[in-house]
Amino acid sequence: MSTHNIQVPLPCSPELWEAPTEAAWENIRKSHTEQPFFHSTIKNLVQDGDKFQSLPMDNLSLTLLLHGIMSMCNDISHFDNRSIYLSDIDQGEEPWRPWRRRMAHALETWKAHYDAYIMGLSQCMGDGRAPRSNQKQETAAILALYHTAHIVIKCEIRHLQATAGAKAIFGHIVMPEDRQVSEEWVRDWVCIQTTAADHAAWHAAQMLREGILNLRNWEVSGVFHYPWCLFIGTLTCWAFHHFGGEMTDGQDICSHLDETDMDQTQSRVLMNHMVSLMGSVSPTQIRRTLKKCCTHGITVEVARYLRSVRWTAAFEAMKLLMGLSQHHTKPNGVGHV
Repeated sequence: MSTHNIQVPLPCSPELWEAPTEAAWENIRKSHTEQPFFHSTIKNLVQDGDKFQSLPMDNLSLTLLLHGIMSMCNDISHFDNRSIYLSDIDQGEEPWRPWRRRMAHALETWKAHYDAYIMGLSQCMGDGRAPRSNQKQETAAILALYHTAHIVIKCEIRHLQATAGAKAIFGHIVMPEDRQVSEEWVRDWVCIQTTAADHAAWHAAQMLREGILNLRNWEVSGVFHYPWCLFIGTLTCWAFHHFGGEMTDGQDICSHLDETDMDQTQSRVLMNHMVSLMGSVSPTQIRRTLKKCCTHGITVEVARYLRSVRWTAAFEAMKLLMGLSQHHTKPNGVGHV
């Protein structure tokens, strides 16, 4: 469903929803303004970031709006409905289209509002309110979705999957000629459309960094989208280093055995090294990390996590990452780093 068809207000405030009595509810309602409509808020977010920033938001409203932005991006990308949302702002067919820039800016505006909300929440905890036990997990999960949205705007995920060796994508069999087209697309994306690839790789690294620092073994209390976000982030890092390394002088630093002989200590060291390098630089400087880190650690670790997720898509993603973990092999005709 397109966002312009959702003509309902945003959820009421937690205080109003959790009012203990009818009288308390009535008193709270009198002091609260009516919630803005979902579609108009999305429109303000995309077209007038300053107006959006002035609106009071809670976690549920911000989560719904993030999903709304992602839905809008999908609608524009797959059904070419720019005119519905953005008055057809594209001029020509530039590699980095104006609508993608605008949606990226909308995501950044959303992130600023979300950060302000989390800061306020932390300050309330400092005033004596008890923190929610799963606050870090909730934050890591929603920010993973945010980073994935940036990656989706800047890349074609199906090409990443096909290039990495996926045999089928959402029920569609990947033929050898499809894989070749995807590999050429990803190579051009990394080597020619460098701005998009650099920003996507940076967001992937930030997602992984936040998960490593704030979660225990990627545990987010069963949030269903998180495993898929991790998978997309891992594929993005792999593609960035695999194809980016082709245009960079220097030798590959990989000197370890196949993933079948890699213990968890080694895979975590490799993962942490890659994520810390990529996460500590700006998007414009992220190519400095090429040929300086190895992607085997992250593919092994995320595959190990996906093995524990009871979901068919996660199982298929796990098998794909295990294939990428093989050192100096070329399954499905695709070389891996």
